Amino acid sequence: MQVDSSGLSDDLVAKVEATQEKLSKTRRKRTPPEGWVTADALSSFVPVDKSNALYAGARSFALNTRGDFALLGGKDGKLGISSVSEKTISQEMEAGPGSVTDALWIGDRAAAATTAGNVKIWENGTEVATFSGHAGEVTALAIHPSSDILASVGLDKSYIFYDLTINRVATQVLTDAALTTAAFHPDGHLFAAGGVDGQIKVYDVKTGTNAANFDSTGPIAAVSFSENGTWLATAAKGSTGVSIWDLRKAAVVHTIDIASPISAVRWDYTAQFLAVAGPSGLVVQQYSKSTKEWSEPLKHAVPAVAVEWGFNARSLLCLDTDGSITTLKTE
Repeated sequence: MQVDSSGLSDDLVAKVEATQEKLSKTRRKRTPPEGWVTADALSSFVPVDKSNALYAGARSFALNTRGDFALLGGKDGKLGISSVSEKTISQEMEAGPGSVTDALWIGDRAAAATTAGNVKIWENGTEVATFSGHAGEVTALAIHPSSDILASVGLDKSYIFYDLTINRVATQVLTDAALTTAAFHPDGHLFAAGGVDGQIKVYDVKTGTNAANFDSTGPIAAVSFSENGTWLATAAKGSTGVSIWDLRKAAVVHTIDIASPISAVRWDYTAQFLAVAGPSGLVVQQYSKSTKEWSEPLKHAVPAVAVEWGFNARSLLCLDTDGSITTLKTE
């Protein structure tokens, strides 16, 4: 494996700087969009629908911005697009060889990573790019808020940024541990990668410099930045607790224990609600800016390996190990 850690090109650096300048001015002043879910409405969520098993052993799950189509990846290397309302696979793409480990939307394009070390991108069902820079399993993907940079991390201890304007590798940075999770800060200037060594490693996107490390209790299973840019939620593999780090203080300011192993954490767009999911159920906690206190408006025994917020957070969708999707919302 040849590693290029020279940093991003001037064009991509300019893109990162422009994105950060634009988003950092507005993110803390954002008000919830019209029609966004309230705590009262969230507390009345119940399971209202469950699909048939779509992909047995599915590990990856992503909703598009409209909340009407989901990406699911299976053990057989297939990546499917599922209509949420019809609960069927409407389109299928070949991501293998290997199992699909992660998938995400880039606008209307789909991306997937595999155990064989490949990252693929499709547009309208047609494969438009394939990358094979990792020497081993690719464990997670993340998309920069500009939508022009895709990141992947792998068990080969490296992360790779891809320039999606030209569909080429932009840079590859070698770290000191196998990596399992990935997320961009909502301003796009920082990149977090969780490792099997129990550290969440935070890097400067432009230079690849290691900006900070946060210690956990074991291999990192999930990371999620809050959209206000202040917090980072993390969970270790096998752990029953989520740690919420304040990036300004580099300290844990809140913990959530759901009394069962955690597989996924997901902030909503407003940074009010944090969904925490695992094989024994789902919990949502809320932070109130006015009282500076946490509460728990929702708890359900719906098993999940992945969880996503629906449109305007008026639903929660949970993927289980059978590849079925359970929808929770107000009846």
